[in-house]
This record gives sequence, structure tokens and C-alpha cells, in this order.
Amino acid sequence: LRVKFELGLFDNAMPDKSLMANFGKAEHQKIALEAARESIVLLKNQNNILPLPKNKKVLVTGPTADSLISLNNGWTYVWQGSEASLYPKDKPTIQKAIEEKLGGKNFEFVQGTHIVRKPNSTSNNNPTDIDEEVNVKKAVDEAKDADYIVLCLGEGSYTEHPGDISDLTLPEIQLKFAEAIIETGKPVVLVLAEGRPRIINRIADKVSAILLALNPGNEGGRAVTDVIFGDYNPNGKLPFTY
Repeated sequence: LRVKFELGLFDNAMPDKSLMANFGKAEHQKIALEAARESIVLLKNQNNILPLPKNKKVLVTGPTADSLISLNNGWTYVWQGSEASLYPKDKPTIQKAIEEKLGGKNFEFVQGTHIVRKPNSTSNNNPTDIDEEVNVKKAVDEAKDADYIVLCLGEGSYTEHPGDISDLTLPEIQLKFAEAIIETGKPVVLVLAEGRPRIINRIADKVSAILLALNPGNEGGRAVTDVIFGDYNPNGKLPFTY
């Protein structure tokens, strides 16, 4: 309340409409990108596999690879953050940002699995939290031909009571998919787009690198990509052991 008083919200509860002209300016987007970069935590980098070279073939796969929902989470465009159509079309997901960075020759994307909302449910009141297989076999087949794999796992969107869970372990569908990708023997960079520290004990020791992206916002796709390919040195830190 003190902050609201200091901002004068109790003197004039309706904001000045002229301030809308400042919304989404280029300088603000630049700050958002920098904040997203600074928030990324490098949890593992075995044999200094990161940054990846830009002249090798990279497969991007996983349920959070092509999702602005996963980069933003709840309390964004709707309460549960689960309406994909409301997200800006000019902001790249992780896979699209990597494609922009590498070009088509060294880039391949296969979904593998995805996270969806309950069928026939309203986006405002229902989280995006149902994991489903899409084309796991195709993803595994493509992984065999790649030099590196960027595996994007994590969560969809949720907030408050609808997002409550009783187990922090990553969903079984995601873990099994990760194990199938890992079994190809190719180096795997695991990217976690999530609002909570989900348990990944089954796969943590089997991947070459782990990036904790958390929910970096609409600039998160570019931020994650910059870290993976060495255009930004990750310096985020955690107040807990993960």
C-alpha cells in the first residue's frame, strides 16, 4: 500500500492513457532481453560442451522448445497463461530463435512431445499441464543424424491453486522421451523452461549440459539461444542447490 500511495494511485486510480505510447518500446524490449539473459543459470557443462559451434547440425526437440506459453507462464496474457493465440507473433520461441541463429542447413526441429490444456476448457481458468506424445520416434530418428541435441523440457503454464502438484518429478512422458533421446549417444544440452525446480535425477547425469531458463518471458527464446551458442556468458545464480 505504501508503494501505491507513493505512486499516487489513490489520488488518481485511472492511469494516464498517454503512457500507453511508452508500452513495448524498443528500449524496453532490449532491457527485457538483457534481463532474460541474466536470469539463465548454467547448472552443468560437462567437458565445456557449451557453447555449441554454429557450423554443426543441431536438433531441437521437446515440449517447451516451441512454446511462448512455457517461457511466460501464468499471470501473463490470461490468469493461467494458457492461451497461445494471445502471445506476440514476432517473438521467437527457443526453436525459432535457434533456427534464426543457425539457418536451415544446420537446424532441425521435431516436437517429440508437447504440453496442452485440458480439452474443451477455458484458457483463463485452466493451466497448460497435460503431457502428450507427438512424434517421439521421428525425433529419435532425427537425433541419430544430428551432431548435438537441444532438448527442451519443463512446464506449460499455471498459477495459484490450479497449478498445484503433489510431486515435483518431471512428468513421466518427458523423462521417457529424454531417455530415448539420450540413448542415441549424441551430446544433449538440456534446457529447462519451468517455474519450479522439477526433479530430473533420472536424466541429470546422462546429459552433457543443463541450462535452467526458468520463465524468461517473450525474449527468452533469443536469450537461451545466445547462451547456447556463446553470444552471452551465463551468470545467473540460485539461492538453493539444484
